Amino acid sequence: MDRGLVDRIVEELAREGAPRSSADLARRWLGLGVLDEETADRVLGPVLGADPRLARTPAGWCVREGSGPPWDPGPALAGPFVAGWAPSRPEVAGVHRGGGEGRPYGVTLRGDGEARRVETRLGRAFPRPVIAVLPAVRVLRGYRGTGEPVRIAEFLGVPHVDRDGPAGRAEVLAATWEALVAELALEGVTTPLGLASLVTERREPADLAGRRFGPEDLDALPEGPGVYLFRDGAGAPLYAGQSGCLRARVRSYFTGMPRDEKDREIRREADRLEVREEETGLAALVREARLIRRLAPRLNRRREVRREPAPDGILWEPRAGGRGALLWVVRGGVLVDRVSLAPGPRRGPAAIERAVRALLAADVPPATPGEGEGREAASLVETWRRTHPWLPFLEPGVDGGPAEITARLREIGRGAGGAGPAGA
Repeated sequence: MDRGLVDRIVEELAREGAPRSSADLARRWLGLGVLDEETADRVLGPVLGADPRLARTPAGWCVREGSGPPWDPGPALAGPFVAGWAPSRPEVAGVHRGGGEGRPYGVTLRGDGEARRVETRLGRAFPRPVIAVLPAVRVLRGYRGTGEPVRIAEFLGVPHVDRDGPAGRAEVLAATWEALVAELALEGVTTPLGLASLVTERREPADLAGRRFGPEDLDALPEGPGVYLFRDGAGAPLYAGQSGCLRARVRSYFTGMPRDEKDREIRREADRLEVREEETGLAALVREARLIRRLAPRLNRRREVRREPAPDGILWEPRAGGRGALLWVVRGGVLVDRVSLAPGPRRGPAAIERAVRALLAADVPPATPGEGEGREAASLVETWRRTHPWLPFLEPGVDGGPAEITARLREIGRGAGGAGPAGA
């Protein structure tokens, strides 16, 4: 991350006067909208933490004041809170308020990313800091089940009413968290900062001795999107995955509490590591699907691609840090092209012309290796578009013909701050 970008983050935080989470900052300044708070903090933490103007509190990053302690322990866990439940689907969210006095905080199953979905769908702010219940229960109580509030409540022996719908799930999550707060109080943990310290103390270490990669290799991994492949001692494919931040994701297998039995097997059997950088998160997702199809790693379950028809159109996906964009072109339910759009005015017009021609010209052959793989990739593009509704998606007819779509793409590029053909 360049110095100028950190300066702009500091200016924005000072202007807003309110803390911002690592996930919010990663989405705003790096274009990484798919990171959870823990992963985003691993990406931004070392850089922002080294700046003497910034302080990290349980509520997020803020500008350090000239006097007073920079670290706020946060509101009392026994005080009021808002429990939010916002899975990726269905696109609705429910909240439940706890009792007590004092400044409220937020509780979700997985963290700040889910809190942002609650805010988007309900149209109102979600209180900060946000505590993620699932990772805390896994570390502190050894939970190994699925991320479902009812299952977690049953595991902890919490009385609850199993109600369908987001509001019911939010109430179960709230009841579970209240029971956990009571247990934490017996251990002297009464604030979000104290909870974070306890979780850190109880994480399981991993021994990398005897493997063909070590801590220095993990530290040297790139921080951008890409795919990774673990192989066992015999060289056979063990597990393939993708992430918006390769370093944080791969390191997570060997730091902290394993999330499930698959993670334990990776920690136990992974002997070799192969990685490949990609231009965007969607590019990594498509590459992962192809890698799983080709190698069939032992611990992978075949990716279930939604078979909903993928509409014709061009999806604009910016690269991190304003380094251009990728244009994903779907026609006839098949991914027919993936066009790399470099920042600046020179290459932008030609790239846009190629994408529009691939979308609307009947004489352009598909650029995918095969129709089956092309349809699978198109389904992944459609999934990505629905889970990232802020990304521009231009459809023939809806957004006009070649001239109108071309003009719109150039307009998007100019408004992306260098992610497209400025001045085209």
